[in-house]
Amino acid sequence: NGLIQNNVMTGLVTIERGSAIFAVGGSNNKILNNEIDGNGKLDDGIVLINEDGDLVQGNDLSNFWDCGIEFTHSITNTVIDGNNISNANICGIGAWYGNSMKGNTISNNAVSKSPRLFLFFREWDLQTARQDVMYFQNNVFEGNVITEKTETSNSNMKPSFYFDFYSSNAPVKQSDLIAGNNILKNNDF
Repeated sequence: NGLIQNNVMTGLVTIERGSAIFAVGGSNNKILNNEIDGNGKLDDGIVLINEDGDLVQGNDLSNFWDCGIEFTHSITNTVIDGNNISNANICGIGAWYGNSMKGNTISNNAVSKSPRLFLFFREWDLQTARQDVMYFQNNVFEGNVITEKTETSNSNMKPSFYFDFYSSNAPVKQSDLIAGNNILKNNDF
C-alpha cells in the first residue's frame, strides 16, 4: 500500500546494474508521475518483484542500460499505464528472472529510442524461482507504441514484442506453463 509520487530522480549514482525504484513482495503499491533519468548508469527505472495489484502510471523514464520497467518473479493484477520510456538499451518493458505474469494490464505506454517495446523470456527455472508453475495468462497489452526504434549490440534481432519461454536459458516445460487468454490490441510495434 505504498505511494511513490511526483519525484524527480536525476544524476543518480549507484552500484552497477542498480535501479531507481524497487517494489518487492507487496501489493497495491502506486508509482505515479515520477521523472527518472538513469544517465545511462542505472540498469532499470522501475523494478517490480513478486507484486500484486500495483499501479505504475504516468512516469517519465529515460536513459537506462536495460529497461524502463522490469518485472521479476510473479507479477499479478498490476496495471502499467501511460508511461513514457526513452533510451532504454534492451527494451521499454521486460521480464525474464522468474518471469510469471497473470491478470495484468499494460496499456498506453510510449517507448522511443529503444530496440523493442516488450521483451519476455525466462532466465530462472521453476526451482530457482521457487515456483510450481509459470503463468502468462489473462494479460492485456493495449495501445502501446514504439517510435524511433534503435539497434544495439543487445538487440539480437528479436522483434519488438518478444515472448519465448522454451528456447531461453532456463526453458519451462509445456506442462509447467499456464498460458492463454492474453489480449494484444491496438499496439504499434
